Amino acid sequence: LSSCLKGELVEYLILYNIKKLHHRINNLTPLRYYLERFITTPEKSNILATLTRICKFDLLGVCSH
Repeated sequence: LSSCLKGELVEYLILYNIKKLHHRINNLTPLRYYLERFITTPEKSNILATLTRICKFDLLGVCSH
């Protein structure tokens, strides 16, 4: 896969799994559903449900976002 396509795929996966609400799982994001259902003791987990902004820049000027 080209680096441009990989970047777009990563953006889509972030949208789909972290930002987009899903009707089938009670209007939660898949990440939130997983954390609420399977992480019962958050103090034992180092997983945090935070959104991190990704700085996008292209050193080679190949992709135009």
